[in-house]
Amino acid sequence: MDFQVSNIIRFDETGFVLDEQVTTLVPPLVVDSVVKPMLSKHSLLPENILEWSLHQGGTKVLSEFTKPEILGLSDAQIARSKEFFKNFGNMSSPSCFLVFDSFFKEECQDQLGKLGMVVSFGAGLYQFSLLYCWT
Repeated sequence: MDFQVSNIIRFDETGFVLDEQVTTLVPPLVVDSVVKPMLSKHSLLPENILEWSLHQGGTKVLSEFTKPEILGLSDAQIARSKEFFKNFGNMSSPSCFLVFDSFFKEECQDQLGKLGMVVSFGAGLYQFSLLYCWT
């Protein structure tokens, strides 16, 4: 988990506010603060993670995670998060747990050893990642 003082995602007297630059500023911050350290700690690369449950801050935000200079995820790795955004919209930072839950509910015979990561970020700027392995 990490916290970066920021006002690009915030609440004020008018409600929830997103700065115009949120799309390009948040993904690299989240990746550098909580994703890459988790991958490095476990000697993993992004392509080792088959299940990505990313907070759906919008399709533009999700697409940032595919850029090689940010994380280089494939379209397949972000597809589930994009699907949830398309079907339900931005449900704030807990949305990543709904994506995770969809993986959890799948009936697959060969889950053993499959790796996944849950990544969330929100106002403030709080961010976290969780790495899991199916046993």
